[in-house]
Amino acid sequence: MCFRLDNSRRFDYILYMFQVSLLSMFFAMSCATVLPSVPPQALLTPKQAHTKLAHISTNKVQLWVVNHVKAHRHLDTNGMVNDTALVNETLKNIDAVVQGGGDALVLMNAKTKIDVYERVIAAVRERYPAFPLAISAPKYGPKNLTEAFRLAKKFNAQIVWCKVAPDEAFKYKSETGEYVKGETIERHFALKTQKDTLPAAMHVAGVQMEHTKPLTRLTLPEAIHAVLGSVDGINIAGPKTGIAAEVERVKKAHRAANGYPLGLVSNVSVDNIEPVLPYIDYVIVENSIKEEDNDLRISREKVWELRSLIDELGYGTDGAQAPRTMEEMHGDDHANHHGHSAHGHHH
Repeated sequence: MCFRLDNSRRFDYILYMFQVSLLSMFFAMSCATVLPSVPPQALLTPKQAHTKLAHISTNKVQLWVVNHVKAHRHLDTNGMVNDTALVNETLKNIDAVVQGGGDALVLMNAKTKIDVYERVIAAVRERYPAFPLAISAPKYGPKNLTEAFRLAKKFNAQIVWCKVAPDEAFKYKSETGEYVKGETIERHFALKTQKDTLPAAMHVAGVQMEHTKPLTRLTLPEAIHAVLGSVDGINIAGPKTGIAAEVERVKKAHRAANGYPLGLVSNVSVDNIEPVLPYIDYVIVENSIKEEDNDLRISREKVWELRSLIDELGYGTDGAQAPRTMEEMHGDDHANHHGHSAHGHHH
């Protein structure tokens, strides 16, 4: 069947379709704007960022150790989370970090309800009220940022760790294994959140990390350049989890960071850290410092071995003395329970 429209009806029809298209476009734009517009904020400077970094430790390259809080690995016989076991495991791990000479502990939430996570952080802070602590929250997008800052303020954390840097469009791996589009954190929203919540905290975030897929065709240096001033520290990684980053990749990232602190999250160990040391400000480790027979337990000896190597290669503190023995580090255990480890200030 065929319909013919005269000129006036044809014009009315075209006008109607144009109005429908226009309304659809405005509706789509209104739906896409999830966060209210934030006025432009003052950008962070490299000097501000390095001042915050120096408050954590005076070591030229800092050692930050990751502890994933895994409630699902601490269940009782009824399948309920055993809070006591989870807290005790975390406290043993921070003991290992402090005694081994680490510069900061990074707490990562891995499938743990927020009330349980807060109890773990509270226990860490009770034992070490001032030791440098980085807080990461679950989820992706703006909630990841605001919740991490909320927790950092509540528990006096020196570092806020976000999975993805502001203004980076990305996909992330969902629990089903599929990659889904994440909600972008707008730059000025991030800056205002930091200013209003905890401006003294060092905000670090990942750029083109291995657990996400960028939705732009930017190279790593271009992506880093795009976030300068939005965060205090820029985290980069290798191509995949457990795969070390090539030295040339780290060099390019260092040049692109243009004076802002750069952190490397990339299966770093005593076997591969030496060539990247000139290009980074802090290194984030997890798998390489675990006990051989327990993937939940951080090894005090391995933390000490890596920190000592970094110092021996000239990336400790100026005027450093020789690294202490494990016995000397262990002797500091009780003294460090109630304050910041002096490690970063005497090597």
